[in-house]
Amino acid sequence: LNLHASDIDISDVCSLLDIEARAVPRQNDAGIRGMYPDLTDDGSVIKEGESVLSVPLSSCLRDDMPPWWLSSAFPDDDDDIDDSDEDNDDYYASQWATRLAASLLNLKLLSNNASAVVRNIDNTSKKYEQGMRLWLSMLPNANTLRASLPIHWSPDILQSTRCQALELAVDSAYFGRANAVADLIDGLNKMCADLDPSTGIELKKDDMSALCNDSLDIVQTRTCRVIADESMAPMRILAPVFDFLNHGTNPNAGFALESDLLVVRATRDILPTEEILIDYGESSTVPAWRCLTSYGFLPDFDEGDERNAVEILVDGVRANVGGDSVPFELVEAAAIRLAREDGITLEEGEGENIFTSAVALRIADRATEEAQQLLCESRDLELATGDTYSLNLAAALRLSHHKVLTSWSAGLREYANSQ
Repeated sequence: LNLHASDIDISDVCSLLDIEARAVPRQNDAGIRGMYPDLTDDGSVIKEGESVLSVPLSSCLRDDMPPWWLSSAFPDDDDDIDDSDEDNDDYYASQWATRLAASLLNLKLLSNNASAVVRNIDNTSKKYEQGMRLWLSMLPNANTLRASLPIHWSPDILQSTRCQALELAVDSAYFGRANAVADLIDGLNKMCADLDPSTGIELKKDDMSALCNDSLDIVQTRTCRVIADESMAPMRILAPVFDFLNHGTNPNAGFALESDLLVVRATRDILPTEEILIDYGESSTVPAWRCLTSYGFLPDFDEGDERNAVEILVDGVRANVGGDSVPFELVEAAAIRLAREDGITLEEGEGENIFTSAVALRIADRATEEAQQLLCESRDLELATGDTYSLNLAAALRLSHHKVLTSWSAGLREYANSQ
């Protein structure tokens, strides 16, 4: 899915923000924009360990440097979520996200109001301002990005995914997002009240809400988590140009802070025609529904990849399935049900070698049934929903889950036939 304009030129942004890049944005045959080796460099392979991109921290938006108007919105040391926890899902709006969104909002206001007092408040250099304004113009279309994120989907589209885990994640994220928007609006009101009317900055409540949500969407989908000092909490940053790098299930590059630079290095040799891919982190990209919830896209898992698990209900027991493994709780539940149908009482934990061919076929039949229902849901919903972009993503998730369950049930039938 392409959220951006066509191929863009980043040379001016790099020059203005002191960014060194051996990569350029290009679209692939599917219309998806990504970063590829710069063929004008010398057209050679980027060797393992070589730098692909470096962005000065001074050219990034940082969560530890919010604008003045947010300082009274909440205490600095009162985060809702422990920032040191790597497993916190990126789609939960914690206070670091609010601080970073405030910095992005401040930048947008500065960019849109050339004579505003906001410009003087942060004492931003003209070179930096020009570079950041160019970067802002390259960000995804706000409406398209909003349509890609399940937190903004209607209940009908959410239910059409047939993914309970996704629905629960959106429910959990909803109030965190609402609180973040409320804090940002409070800060914007403070800013507007303190500014001289001659600045020309005037924001209506509806405009504020849309601006805040749009900024939080950018923060949710494009933030980088780095560790500046092992003794300190992680830092979240929005790094221009770095944020054009796509996620890959088999990445060929990694990133880290090196002094005051965010540096991307090749983790293996990268051919001139290869897209440069990094890993956004398993806590926010695995399985597929989580990546969709966090970033608004579905990762390209290889068939049979155990990381792309799908939840299934078998005889009253829910479990995540995928790859070659079969959860014991599903085997036990199916074995107990089959035993009862034969008039035999089998309790949990009893019996040996219960993973019989009959049990395997029972689980496989349930997986096949659910896989077919995922396809039927697609046909039923198309006639009732007009939000095409979100609907297509929901259908893509169902198709992804259909393929996982079809492949997994085929493995079960193969096992059953071998017994």
